[in-house]
Amino acid sequence: RPRAFPLSSSQERLWLLDRLLPGSPVYNIHQSLWLEGALDVGALEAGLRRVVERHEVLRTTFRTESGGPVQVVAPEVETGVGLVDLTAIEPERRSGLARELARREARFPFDLERGPLLRLTVMR
Repeated sequence: RPRAFPLSSSQERLWLLDRLLPGSPVYNIHQSLWLEGALDVGALEAGLRRVVERHEVLRTTFRTESGGPVQVVAPEVETGVGLVDLTAIEPERRSGLARELARREARFPFDLERGPLLRLTVMR
């Protein structure tokens, strides 16, 4: 069974804002990286799994118990790397499309109760 803990005051503010503005991506943190060369997606997934295993904050979700919010640390979380293949798109359109898809991904809200609260997408 996952362990539940009280929220810090900062977490409680963010949780309350999520309740007031459900589905808002305002607190999403987004990072895009452009890589050249071969990428071993399997190794990337394995590395992501390892990082999530080591850091409880990446396995934490939030729910309401006894009328108030608590943070819940799951023993494990299903993580994966999303894959978007843009190789069929004309080369001159790929980078613009990749940027647009990244913007959409950044605006997609997280479900604080269900998690995971981390996403990784590779675009080729």
